[in-house]
Amino acid sequence: MQFATRYFIRIQGESQPRIATTNTFKVTGLNSNREYVATVSAVGGINEGEPSLEVTQTTMSRFTMNPVSLVDRVVSGYADIGGEVEIYVDGELKDTVTANNSSVYSAIVPDIQRRSLVRAELATASTETYKEQLTDMDLSNIPEPLSRTLTAVDSFLNNTTWTLQSSGTNTSKAPDTVNTRDTQSINVTAQAGAAAAFIRNTTFNANLNSSVATGIDLSVFVHDIDTLKQIVVYISNSTTLAGYATMTFKKSQLKDGFNEITQALSALVVTAPFDLANPITTIQVRIEPETGMATSVSFDNIKAVKAQKGNVVFTMDDQWITQYTQAYRVLDALGLKGSVAVIQDKVGAPNYMSEVQLREIYGKGWDLLNHTKTHPRLGDISKAAQEAELLSCKTYLDGKKFVRSSDTVVYPYGSYNDDTMDVLADNGFTWGRSLIDGLEVDNPNGNYLVRAYNLTPDRSAADAQLMVDKAIATGSTIVFLNHKFGTDDDLEDSMYWTIQRIEELAVYVKQKLDENKVNVLTVSEWLVQERV
Repeated sequence: MQFATRYFIRIQGESQPRIATTNTFKVTGLNSNREYVATVSAVGGINEGEPSLEVTQTTMSRFTMNPVSLVDRVVSGYADIGGEVEIYVDGELKDTVTANNSSVYSAIVPDIQRRSLVRAELATASTETYKEQLTDMDLSNIPEPLSRTLTAVDSFLNNTTWTLQSSGTNTSKAPDTVNTRDTQSINVTAQAGAAAAFIRNTTFNANLNSSVATGIDLSVFVHDIDTLKQIVVYISNSTTLAGYATMTFKKSQLKDGFNEITQALSALVVTAPFDLANPITTIQVRIEPETGMATSVSFDNIKAVKAQKGNVVFTMDDQWITQYTQAYRVLDALGLKGSVAVIQDKVGAPNYMSEVQLREIYGKGWDLLNHTKTHPRLGDISKAAQEAELLSCKTYLDGKKFVRSSDTVVYPYGSYNDDTMDVLADNGFTWGRSLIDGLEVDNPNGNYLVRAYNLTPDRSAADAQLMVDKAIATGSTIVFLNHKFGTDDDLEDSMYWTIQRIEELAVYVKQKLDENKVNVLTVSEWLVQERV
């Protein structure tokens, strides 16, 4: 909108023949981006035939910020001539620049990293004026972190209230002051030859009805995953466990060290008589070793969870061509995005996606993840070879300007070892996805063993939809994993899921998105969600 120095404005009320002479009128001009660029004001009224009045024009500050990319690390935009602009990266002031005679400010800021939150702020503004951008991302796509209301049920601090239930010399319990995130956990051990070891606490008066809880969190330390078959948690309204509900966590859902695991109350397996509406008086935890092995688990805490929204992350490994021709088509039609794990040496190979296709989906906001150069079992090769594989793929992705998630890793075949963890940490990788099954409740940033739900032929669309419901009930993230898409005839190959199934799952996820019950995120968006 352009203003002349002198002009005529007619202001007419619908029911008033004349505007009062004491009125002040103000008109604000907007540019094509709906930014305020000028105001004009006049005092007095205008009758038919009267001359126009003098007006005052005030030019307002012009301030913009261009998208920021890791490719050049340039922060730029428009500001008033001579205006000072302070540049912050992830909350820290990095530079102050002055707009030139063309109203342009610009600076190269080396400290900008992947997914940095970059802020440009007018240093001389009378009121706070700033713009923000995420490196190579759209800040408006980042939702608030998931809300989870946690209520303590037990912290395993009182060893005497938990009694050992199995008899004989092959099981034991003891306080553990080392493997805990508090001051103590309780270590339960089943020696070789024992079928199980379990402890019980009958002193509870816990409320887990729907007004208080939608899920249960369990924190445990697994001493050696190779020796453990599963963990079972019992909750009961009866001190004798006359009736109960159980949740089971299998070896495939667990890892060595600390595990933060969760389950929706709606998924509990009930043995009557049991009712969640009644107080929980008894909790029992049970460990089962692999046949002929001794195993040990330290129980650290149990919490009730109240949640009503979860995250859904679609990941696809190996850039198979059907991920482009089928899954991308299905998700994109619904406005949903995913993340593809790229094998560097397979780009453009027969039955794999080409660079052009990768560039298309990247341009639509999909992430391209690091899936190594040649797809070896990382756990079977040397540390130096692992580092070479991951850095080569990262360099390739960065060189093609696929920079958003080149520092996030998907392990070929789910294979990794301690060297893998060291390589990731030493080289600044930010995320790693495993084949450990289940829902993820830990922060993804710096998490190198993120859980996933592998959509293998034996898992139906209804199974996947149920996992979405569980993520909502527990305020957690479900990371789906696919390889190839085809028909029912392809399902003898464990890498396939049907096109019909991904269509059904995508429609269901879109429904939950529209109901504001899930966020659908790429890996990079998930990382920023939990950081910002």
